[in-house]
Amino acid sequence: MKDYSAYKQQTETPIAEPRERLTAVETAREEPSSPDLDDPSIEPENNQLLGSAGRASLKKIEQLAEALGRINNGTYSISHKCGEDISAERLNTVPFAHVCRDCAIPLKDRLNVKIA
Repeated sequence: MKDYSAYKQQTETPIAEPRERLTAVETAREEPSSPDLDDPSIEPENNQLLGSAGRASLKKIEQLAEALGRINNGTYSISHKCGEDISAERLNTVPFAHVCRDCAIPLKDRLNVKIA
């Protein structure tokens, strides 16, 4: 089994930030709106923005948790699509990558060919 300890640390550490952001978003959404707001349309807009931030944080947590699962079962650097190794360069850049570069970029884009 490959040694994924560096990737595990690289993946575990960033989970704290989106978790903290998600907690802050949930807290902000539960707080009553300010009675000083003159424009009642601001509250729904704020809730929409907070909802988007919460969804983004949750998605990042899910991606990193899924990567940790692959680290723990020994399949972290294996592309789910083709079964080839995912390069260390790609994993360092995108620690939750689950496919290799070739699988992530469609063939027509890699060849720079315009298909009608």
